[in-house]
Amino acid sequence: MFPILRRHWALWAAWIMTSSVLLFANPWFAFGWPELVACFGSLLLSADRRARRESLLALGLPAIGLLAAIDPQEVTALRLVVAWAVFIGGVLLGARAVDDQHELEELAGHLALGPDAEAAHRELLEAAQSEIARARRHDRSLLILSLAPAKGDGKDDRIATKLLAARGIFEASATLREELHRYAKVAATRERVLCLVPEADLDSAPALIERLAKQVEAAHGLLLEAGAAVYPGDALAVEDLIAVADDARKQSVSRHSIAGRAATALDATD
Repeated sequence: MFPILRRHWALWAAWIMTSSVLLFANPWFAFGWPELVACFGSLLLSADRRARRESLLALGLPAIGLLAAIDPQEVTALRLVVAWAVFIGGVLLGARAVDDQHELEELAGHLALGPDAEAAHRELLEAAQSEIARARRHDRSLLILSLAPAKGDGKDDRIATKLLAARGIFEASATLREELHRYAKVAATRERVLCLVPEADLDSAPALIERLAKQVEAAHGLLLEAGAAVYPGDALAVEDLIAVADDARKQSVSRHSIAGRAATALDATD
């Protein structure tokens, strides 16, 4: 299990166990049915995937009040408020843990159904070789872009972060294909998205990168790091062009704006 997910489940379990022990041992009122539901009612979130935080609160809070009303023990405001607070805390923590688990399951499903990265990369290499041959014959240029979601601060779980980054690449590649399908080739690999743009050069790259980055950010809320390489100015072979673009992307450290990231990436290729 991912450490970030295990941490949320551990907090939820600690809340349930601690609250049940404290309520059972408290000297002000007995541990009855309201306290039992308050401590363990949130477990319904993990027992049934259809259970939702809002519906559980809407049903659980009145149920605790009803149980307190029919309980033979004396009902006080303190007892009712404490039971409600324990139940609300358990539901909120449980919903966070369960939502994280569902999100990771959804991400894994997206990646399992995603395109074959090796096949896409191979197709792009073949297309790039053909475009380079055409550019050589007609004395034209072409542009290779390397794009990837901007990296976080590295404080979260590394495996979960990699999974989120992979989803970002998958989503970004879909938007880039839609934006460039008329005149460019797009291939998503495990680490980044590569774009082959015929008859383009570094002068046109900043505006293109900024437009693509804005499209991806608007569609998915992702910030992109970008690098570019141009044939024949940076390299003559496909693999060398991709390496130059990747190096430029990795040196794209500006986080202030899309234009800033694009300019930083392109300056690295000069």
